[in-house]
Amino acid sequence: MFFNYRKGIAGFVSIILLTVSTCSLGQEALNETIILTATPNNCVTLRQGRTCYAEVMIVWQSNVKGDYCLRHKTTGKSMKCWQKSQKGQWSFEFQGNETTDYQLVSLNKIKVIAKTRINVSWVHKATPRKRRWRLF
Repeated sequence: MFFNYRKGIAGFVSIILLTVSTCSLGQEALNETIILTATPNNCVTLRQGRTCYAEVMIVWQSNVKGDYCLRHKTTGKSMKCWQKSQKGQWSFEFQGNETTDYQLVSLNKIKVIAKTRINVSWVHKATPRKRRWRLF
């Protein structure tokens, strides 16, 4: 009987230790703070459907060092990666005719940890018909 009692305590202690270690790993993920911004985050073109051009700077910062990649959401293409970093920035020439999303991906956890968006807007809506000159 004494032997079974010891086995029960050992199992109970093992479960407690496993729970505490799992909670501490989860706590690190909860304490991770990520900031991802795109400047400017708006691009304005004259007419709807035309390509908008802008020099965009994307800046990110984390309180945890790690391996991160900036990814274009639609294509899934990695644009820039950083290793063992807590912050980074990247400038590029934005060209697009629709709103575009970018994601910061943690390569350690293989998941999206932050998102930002560049909005494309226009001054004049596209007209479906051509206006022709008339003489009379």
